[in-house]
Amino acid sequence: MAAVSQPGSRAGLITALVIFVILFLVSTVLFFTTNADNRVNEKRYVDLKKQYDQVIKPTEMTEPDFQAIKDDQANRGRSAFDVMREQRRELIKLVSGNDTTTADALKSSRDVLDSVNKELKPIGFSVSGDI
Repeated sequence: MAAVSQPGSRAGLITALVIFVILFLVSTVLFFTTNADNRVNEKRYVDLKKQYDQVIKPTEMTEPDFQAIKDDQANRGRSAFDVMREQRRELIKLVSGNDTTTADALKSSRDVLDSVNKELKPIGFSVSGDI
């Protein structure tokens, strides 16, 4: 029986092996860099979620009050915080008559309620002042 000769060289196998090793190394490097990017992004996400959960919770964003602020065309382009701050300033002006602090507006409204209750006490009426 004659020995089977191997036609050609092993150059094709060596070339395929070299290409495989290079692709393996490149994919390993890409894996580690992508993994590092994902960890940075996940940490950033957790930090931002923690920061914004202190301001407004996801369940509060589904409430009708928030939806009304968001859907109002007059508020287009403004943040919910900006709208809330402006409404608060308007209420302070309405309650106290001038632009003052929240504490001063609450004190002013309590004083008014106390004064009204003193006037109404002789006739048996009172005004609730749960502020």
